[in-house]
Amino acid sequence: MVSGLEDMQGSDIIIMTYLKKAGDIMNQEERRRYLISELLKEQSRYRKMMIPGEEGEQKKLLRSLMNVRMPQRISEKFLATQDEYLSEVREEKGVVTLAETEELQQDLYIWKGDITRLEVGAIVNAANSGMTGCYQPCHNCIDNCIHTYAGIQLRLACAEMNFKVYVLILGRITDIIR
Repeated sequence: MVSGLEDMQGSDIIIMTYLKKAGDIMNQEERRRYLISELLKEQSRYRKMMIPGEEGEQKKLLRSLMNVRMPQRISEKFLATQDEYLSEVREEKGVVTLAETEELQQDLYIWKGDITRLEVGAIVNAANSGMTGCYQPCHNCIDNCIHTYAGIQLRLACAEMNFKVYVLILGRITDIIR
């Protein structure tokens, strides 16, 4: 069971399904509910779980579902909706540029805060051995935060890259053994 989700039952929970016409624009709550409902459908143990009515609990549920999701493909509609949702979350949190950080020496900067707010080309992270991020729901480790706010496609990209590296290494080992 997803941590904290077992407590979500009773009168403060409602079930809603969003059926939007093509071209309709969802607001942030509708996006969040859509993303949650799609992630709940993926796993049989979560299919009957209800979406909480309170915004904070919805955000916690969405993040939990994103955190426990194994690397796999998902629809383009989901990815587009997720990108719209996360873009708005990013705007709400605010973006930090290189100019707002402290330069320690030439080309070396330091900044303390939410790493997911940085507007940079790459983030270096001491990832787990699988490079697929933390699977603990709502854990506030860097790995989990990066994978949550980059979107679920990052986990799949990391898993695919890790597999390619594994195949490359295995091929070289096989060549050495021959």
